[in-house]
Amino acid sequence: MSSFEGQMAEYPTISIDRFDRENLRARAYFLSHCHKDHMKGLRAPTLKRRLECSLKVYLYCSPVTKELLLTSPKYRFWKKRICWSPALALKHMHLPQDSEELHTGTQQKLMLLRPCPRL
Repeated sequence: MSSFEGQMAEYPTISIDRFDRENLRARAYFLSHCHKDHMKGLRAPTLKRRLECSLKVYLYCSPVTKELLLTSPKYRFWKKRICWSPALALKHMHLPQDSEELHTGTQQKLMLLRPCPRL
């Protein structure tokens, strides 16, 4: 069971492996792999509403994690909101502020770790 609450003090605008409570305010979500203890809140109605209200919010994960996630009907609403490509592996990404008027944001660097799925 993971005790990680989903946010690091250094990067308060992203949520990692936790998708409820304070994490609902994140501007980007990361899912490391498809284990139940890393997916808390991932299919909650509150998160679905968050996605409907903010078209710039995405879930970032590996191609394997994406395929495993989308095999379940419970998570198919994420289909158009999951981002991953090999080009993202070592690329900086810009996370915009909530307000379109602000021109500041956060840059994150993604790295592909290639976890092995357990079959």
